[in-house]
Amino acid sequence: MNSMHNFIKIITVILVLSFIVIGCDKDCPDNKNPRCENYDPCSVYVPASSDFDAMIIPLQQPDCQRNGVLMNYEHVEDTIFARSDVYFRAKDSLGTFTWKIGTDPKIFTGREVKLFFPAHIIGNVQVTLYSEKQGPSQCSDNNYTRDTLTKSIHFLPDSYRAQDTKWSNLHGEWKGVNSDAPKDTFTIDIPHITNDLINDYLNNLPVGCQNEFLDIYLERKFIIIRAVGKISCKNPCGLGYVLDEDPNTIVIDYWLDGQTFPERIQKKFIGKRVN
Repeated sequence: MNSMHNFIKIITVILVLSFIVIGCDKDCPDNKNPRCENYDPCSVYVPASSDFDAMIIPLQQPDCQRNGVLMNYEHVEDTIFARSDVYFRAKDSLGTFTWKIGTDPKIFTGREVKLFFPAHIIGNVQVTLYSEKQGPSQCSDNNYTRDTLTKSIHFLPDSYRAQDTKWSNLHGEWKGVNSDAPKDTFTIDIPHITNDLINDYLNNLPVGCQNEFLDIYLERKFIIIRAVGKISCKNPCGLGYVLDEDPNTIVIDYWLDGQTFPERIQKKFIGKRVN
């Protein structure tokens, strides 16, 4: 009985030693692998970066799928209308961040800053991000890095929306198909009526329906459809945008009512600019 017990102990010790040898390979040439004996934490240290995005995040994010999950849509912009909330976010998630935005005397801190730009802010606004990051103590003088980046964000007057018939990249007619019916071609229209009000529409999505300016939220590069009270149109709701790499292509992801409540059916319209 004792011999069997000793045998089990010996096998256990051998297995433990095997795992230790495997876990720390003395011959491992990769100094970025923490399991290797020659692991160097300085080799995986990423210096501070001040790169950042300026974003428009609509306040009224619709629940298109009726499951309690909002769209949470964010769009990066370098040209923005005045009278807008703008979100500035560092691309790096680690470090200490300090912001200097335009002529505002306040110093902002944190990875993300939200700031409202009133109607009188027109033209270019300089935004500077200062970042600092602590590194491993083994990296001697290189264990603490700093970075600075300044970007220019251009602000257009809000009145521009009412004066220009194509202030949005989405204005015009788009011919395309839903991805689940590639042979059924149809044309949608996003017109703008120039007058004292901001009147924008989305026509023929879904086919035969008109979504008025209260049913949509339109920006320069994207549109949010929130006509969730239009039962006759199956309560369309979704998001459309033009491709950055091809501004003549539009993509609209949207949801409609299914056959029975509360079923929702997802659609994707892909179209090319007609005019």
